[in-house]
Amino acid sequence: MKRTITMMLAAGAFTLAGCDQVKKIDQGDETGGGGGVPTAVQERLTASCALVGCHVSGATTPDLSEAAGGAWIEASGAGGPYITFGDVDNSYLVQKMFPAPSAGSQMPIGAGVLAPEDLAVIVGWVAGVEFPSETGPATTSGTSGTGETGGETTADETTEGGGPISCALSVVDPDAQSPVVSGDGAGVIPSSIGTALEENCGCHYTDSVSDPMLYFPYSGGTQLQTLENFTDDYAGANSIYAGMAAWMSVQDRVITQATMPTAVCETEEGGIMSAADFALFEAWFEQGVPDGASFTPPD
Repeated sequence: MKRTITMMLAAGAFTLAGCDQVKKIDQGDETGGGGGVPTAVQERLTASCALVGCHVSGATTPDLSEAAGGAWIEASGAGGPYITFGDVDNSYLVQKMFPAPSAGSQMPIGAGVLAPEDLAVIVGWVAGVEFPSETGPATTSGTSGTGETGGETTADETTEGGGPISCALSVVDPDAQSPVVSGDGAGVIPSSIGTALEENCGCHYTDSVSDPMLYFPYSGGTQLQTLENFTDDYAGANSIYAGMAAWMSVQDRVITQATMPTAVCETEEGGIMSAADFALFEAWFEQGVPDGASFTPPD
């Protein structure tokens, strides 16, 4: 039975605003990432697949480690070619990340499904989404970054007036109203944290992004709107966070791993988050996510 991974992504992993946008991604450049594995993709393969005894040299094929240099891209496995750029349904690597692949079982084994953001990056690459150049500014095929045929748009042109790619809600979805409940009183997210969330986590607060080829709307179980969202139990798909408070999973991704916001975002300082916002989140998590009346900001 033919699988429809594109629709599974639309319905579950990362919900794009309308089937046409999913179609645009799936009709990506069929030459795909022929120059190797983009850094953002390799980071996710290294963290979830290229583990000791798994997909590394001398263990289970294919070798998905950074050392392999993407040599596996043109190879095939039990379920067919690992990568068929522009055709996610017939790319065995993608099949293995979803239930009931054409051969074997879903991966990664024992660690639960990949987080929606990680799936979006890997599947987007296979579908044909272009990634930031390792040596220059990012480019996205199409007109105004939509992925339709036309010229190229550099990352510096994707924000008003040029500059780095912002993941602020005001950029990700200029028409959205912030759902973050913050302030300086009891029972709410501290106002400074609320502002930092709006400035760095815009994809979490809208299902209608300004550029579906650049930003991925969030549709996971972990919400970031209220203080209760942070203090409640983790409700996402990654089993390593099962039984934890939701804020601990956010702390792991934002502070320990420093992988969120996603690699598509960039500040004027060159990182995915400013040093000031990083210190702010770090202090809030270290204090156990106190409310606006109790939070002590860093010096």
